[in-house]
Amino acid sequence: MKENEKIRQLIKIEEELKKMKSEYYERLLEAENNIRVYQHDMENHLICLMELAYEENANRVMNYVKELKNDFVDRKKQFYKTGNFIVDIMLNHYVSLLSDDVKKDIKGKWNENLIITDLELCNVFSNLMQNAVEALTKTTTNEKYLEIEFVQGKTYVKLEMKNSLERLPEQDQQGNLISTKEDRKNHGIGLMNVRRIVEKNGGKFEIEMTKEEFKSIVILKLKENL
Repeated sequence: MKENEKIRQLIKIEEELKKMKSEYYERLLEAENNIRVYQHDMENHLICLMELAYEENANRVMNYVKELKNDFVDRKKQFYKTGNFIVDIMLNHYVSLLSDDVKKDIKGKWNENLIITDLELCNVFSNLMQNAVEALTKTTTNEKYLEIEFVQGKTYVKLEMKNSLERLPEQDQQGNLISTKEDRKNHGIGLMNVRRIVEKNGGKFEIEMTKEEFKSIVILKLKENL
């Protein structure tokens, strides 16, 4: 890659990260406000539940509790927090781009003490999320899902990301994925950049594909392992 192309990409990433930081703080404030509202209303909910229980109306109590639980889940799932600031920014931004019919299962924790720089981490995670969002946006099947698991080890962290597919992605003769985006020249290098950055920092990057699912695994070292 030419030097001026690298500079353009770095500038673009920094600009996107700045914008996403602003979005992240807005979502964080919104999530905290939703929880405060929920806590404020809890006393009234308990009063209603006590009255329903006093009337021995079990069905209405169960329905009320179920609705209360769903309301709490809806408020809570609007914001994801892994413990890694850069990942949280990227994660919340790209998940917000997905439609409501995409089932999301995101769990686990990471810390901040990684070998790779924040800029490199932003590059790695954003490329993986972009690919997932693109695939899910183009998928027309009913069963659309995004599953992300963050694993915190003693000397490493692991990311496992899975998303549903409608068809197997195209590959070139070297086994590299061919982007379906119009700007293939630039976007086609996304996963190659992920591999380059991860392996440069002593980590591992793997891809597994079927006709129904795309899975990527990233393993990164912690600083204590140097």
